[in-house]
Amino acid sequence: CKLGSPLIRNRATIGGNICNGAVSADSAPSLVALDARLVLSSRCGHREVPIQEFYLGPSRVALQPKELLTSIVIPKKAQYWGSCYMKFSMREAMDISTLGCAVVCSLQDDGGIHSCAISLGTAGPTPLRCKSAEASLQGRRLSAPLLHEAGKLTVLDANPRTSWRASKEYRQYLIEELSMRAIRQAYQQAGGDYFD
Repeated sequence: CKLGSPLIRNRATIGGNICNGAVSADSAPSLVALDARLVLSSRCGHREVPIQEFYLGPSRVALQPKELLTSIVIPKKAQYWGSCYMKFSMREAMDISTLGCAVVCSLQDDGGIHSCAISLGTAGPTPLRCKSAEASLQGRRLSAPLLHEAGKLTVLDANPRTSWRASKEYRQYLIEELSMRAIRQAYQQAGGDYFD
């Protein structure tokens, strides 16, 4: 997956991608799935904000006047973990995401899922986590029926709308399909065995 268009890749920053508040920002779902914390700094000092509290609504973030994003803190992950980000857009070059899906998966010693964070971009007014889908996976080994169950739950967790880029129904299809692909890839990257 390519983040940003070729014209801006050498100039753009992850901070700029986050701070503009766009729900289609490619870095947002990954940082939400990673439980990132943002360090916001001004002359008055520093404060740390969980990324999910940073997004207040479409194009609105929790930056105060004269504040800058100075650091992104990502908690250390368990020994057995994998991640995946998938983006769907209508064109290859210079197109913002119609839907983005990030998954971070960690495994127990027996191969069961210890935790699985699923985050979506452009599926609601802010980047969001799919809590019921995540809960359905915890403690279980990934199989085709479980993967389909989780995919359907991601649709229920999301709140997509129709826009000029895609209808609500098309986004719901993308949410289910991309989340299943990303969950499987993150699980296998963590070292899990997938059963059809």
